[in-house]
Amino acid sequence: MYWSVTAANCSVQVLAHSGHDGSPPMYGHVKLNGNVVWESAWANASIPNRRGVNVMLVAPFTCTLLEPPRQFDTYISEDTALQLSTFLQELIHGIIVVGVTAQEPSRNLQNARGTLRSMGAGVCDVQLGGAFAFVAQKDFPHKTVLEKSRTAHLAQFLQPEFYATITGTNELLCFIA
Repeated sequence: MYWSVTAANCSVQVLAHSGHDGSPPMYGHVKLNGNVVWESAWANASIPNRRGVNVMLVAPFTCTLLEPPRQFDTYISEDTALQLSTFLQELIHGIIVVGVTAQEPSRNLQNARGTLRSMGAGVCDVQLGGAFAFVAQKDFPHKTVLEKSRTAHLAQFLQPEFYATITGTNELLCFIA
């Protein structure tokens, strides 16, 4: 009998952005092993502005997206935050989730804050115009890497950014920030 052990070595780079009238152009991205899989910009017509909370599901052993990124425009509607919460709650145990915000995620985020907190991404203190980014493993909140800028002013000068590596085997995944 042969046992197959698969090893993960997935580099995740995340940069969230804010944006409001009077702010300079701002950019955000998610890179997996150096490859851009999501990008957004404020005040730059050549790159889409993906306002709200954007979520990506990552296959850690191939370091690729499992499906296209999902955008939840939590600026526009409370219903969108409820959709985000439902989506996150229904994810399978152990899946890797990357979340990144663009322009303004907090205006109507209330219906998703509890679910985000349960994943280790406590963003109750992020105010209008703030920004945040996280990488989490569903049902393992102690592994979550979270960066946030609580206010519009902070988000303009200190964009939430991190580099994390997902390592381990098919038995145990670890995050190194």
